[in-house]
Parts: sequence; C-alpha cells; structure tokens
Amino acid sequence: MMMGLIPWLLMLVVCGHASARKIVSCSNEKEIVFLLDSSRSLGSDNFQKVLNFTRLMVNRYDISTNKTRVAAISFSTVARLEFGLNQYHSAKELRRAVEAIPYMDGLETNTHLAFRKALDRVFSPNPSENMTQAIICVTDGQPTNPYALKDVVDEARKRNILLFAVGVGSEVEEGLEQIATNSTSDFIYHAANFDQGLINIIRNFSQHACFDDDDVEVCRAKPMDVVFVLDRSSSVGEVNFTRLINFTSEVAGVMDIRPEAAQIAAVTYARDVTIEFTLAQHLNKTQVLNGLGNIRYSTTNAAYTATDEALELVRHAVLNPQNGARNDNSTGKVVIVVTDGLSQERVRTRKMAAALKGDGVVIFAIGVGMELKEELQAIATNSTDGSQEFFFEITDYQALANIKHIVARTACQV
Repeated sequence: MMMGLIPWLLMLVVCGHASARKIVSCSNEKEIVFLLDSSRSLGSDNFQKVLNFTRLMVNRYDISTNKTRVAAISFSTVARLEFGLNQYHSAKELRRAVEAIPYMDGLETNTHLAFRKALDRVFSPNPSENMTQAIICVTDGQPTNPYALKDVVDEARKRNILLFAVGVGSEVEEGLEQIATNSTSDFIYHAANFDQGLINIIRNFSQHACFDDDDVEVCRAKPMDVVFVLDRSSSVGEVNFTRLINFTSEVAGVMDIRPEAAQIAAVTYARDVTIEFTLAQHLNKTQVLNGLGNIRYSTTNAAYTATDEALELVRHAVLNPQNGARNDNSTGKVVIVVTDGLSQERVRTRKMAAALKGDGVVIFAIGVGMELKEELQAIATNSTDGSQEFFFEITDYQALANIKHIVARTACQV
C-alpha cells in the first residue's frame, strides 16, 4: 500500500444479538475488542493518534469484570493479541496497556486476520442474551486481502453482528457501504479530516456504541476542591472563550457541588490573573453555573500568557483555607488548566506546577493546538501507573465537547 495515496478509513463494528435491521438496546455486560491497524502506511505518528483515540474510547466505558471488558488486537502482516478480555479490570490499567502497544510498521494490511482472531480466540463463544459484544476496528484503508475480509465479515453478520462504518477522507464512501450493515446514517459516518475527525467519532457514536456515561454517579458525594484555570489571552478570542466556558460548565455540572462534597473556583488569565470566584463563594451547582456564565472575555492586556502567575495565585490564594480550601486528606485537590498558547515564562511555569504537585494537587493540562505538548506534559500530573490520563491535546476549542465526560470522570476518581 502506497503511503499518502490511500484515504483514511475507520471502521467501527458494534456487535449485538439482534437482526441486522434493528439496533439492540445496550446491555450492562459488554465485550469490546479494538482492532488497530499497525501497517506502514499509517506511520508512527498516526498510530499514536489511533492509540489516543482508543484511550479516549476506553474512558467512556465502565471497566470491570461484570460490566465492560476490553481486549486489543494490532495487525499489519500478522495479527497480534495485545491483551485479552480478562487481563485488565480498570480503566486506568487499560489506558496504560493501550499506550504501551508498539507500532508494527508491517508492509501489509491483513485486516481479516484481526477479525478472525477476534471471532475465534477473544470473544466468549456462547454469549448470553444479556451480553453486547463489539469490535472497534481502526484502519488506514484498503485491506491486502479483501476476499478473505469479506468472508470473515459475512461470518460476523451471520452471528448477528451490526456493522458501523466511519470514513475519514474524501474517497472512502463507497467502501463504507461495503462494510456497513446498510447505507443509512445509522451505520455510516464520515469525517473530512483524520486528526479531529477521529476524535469527533467518539461523540457521534455516543448513542450507538453503548458508552457508560453516568458521570453524575461517579462524582456523587466526592469531596473535591476543583479550580478551573482558563486562558483568556488574545489568541483565544471571544467565540472560543464562550466554548471554553461551556466546557467548564459541563464538567462542573456533573459534580456534586455542596460544601461537604465538591467546591469549585475559577481563575482566568492573560497578562493579568483574575480570581473569578473562590471555593467558598458558591455553595451549590446553580450558583456555580451562574458564576461561570457571568465570566466575560476581555481584550485588555490580553497579548500575553501568564500561566506561571495563574498557577502561583492558585497555590497561594485560591487553595487557601481562608478562601474555602480544605486541608484534610480525604479531599481531592484538582486544578484544570486549559490554554492554547505557550507561557511567556516557561521555566517558572514548570516551577509553579511542580510546587502545586508537591502540595498534593492533581493538575489536568488541556492544550488547544498541536505545539504545546512538551510544556503541558510537564505541567500535568504524572499518573502512578505511567499513563498520561491528566494530559489532553486537542486541535481546536470545538473539540472540548469530546473530552468533557473523560475529564469529569477522571477528576472525580482522583
């Protein structure tokens, strides 16, 4: 397969025990198998994007032995089982396992071998009526052996497997119909570009892929002091700042906000840093959401990104008992930084982040744009399991909507 000439193709195959004319309702018990193309036509960088997609998908499920179990198979010339359904029983373990999957760089795209391994060696052979089985297959284009793939897909259909197809690129729509259950919009999805399109797929499939998105239950009665640190520099602009406030409101909205559970504060910054409201200022969800809605974007002194000063103010003023912060060991301390630019004082920014982390604060770093990775990885807390669960990299502010569930669930598990 020639690199660059084959359009990106993402096939999402969701299996359920029902006829091909009906989408089954989601069951509590699920077996999900990711099939990840690792052929040379992807390239190492794009394979890392596929792994990031997989990691974000895993976060949408309630991983446990009696609810959702996940396996992964990578494929190129051969198909390799990376881990089975019974190997990892928490989202944190799975994220670490996904990030550790090595790139094969194989010459062929033997998708049929991955499907065959999933059907023969991974799934429970006699699933109960109460089980949903799913294959999520990510590939960059045409299979090396389309006839063998047709045979194994036909076998999957005979097992009442529902086929959802998503294409990324301008030349994949005909191929999507060949692998979908039918040509309706229920089964075919298309994205114009690979980077953002791949992430958008997570949101598009939220009603079909049986995600476990009960964030409110995860966050119930969780004692947390949460500080949102929001970039309002000139590079953000008023429209994107509104998107940023909406994202913040949606994350805060699933938390159990009351003095004995979650307390929320908000800080905005450009050259100047402003405490919009403290942890003790708003005592319930309505007050917090109204407070966030009252934050206004300003272009005054906006041509600067003082991330270091924002983190310093959070440490000394916001996370201060005089402003409502709690010092007991049972209260989680969370700072969520969202920015689209490198800080002007990069060394000092890392120093301020290190000081906060030394105080036991967990820092989420969300970068909008593709040039912030090194700085934001240094700001973000390193997970004890080696994963990067507190660092997020997205291409634009619209993509914040795609990570709101993940950020909320992860914050409530701190």
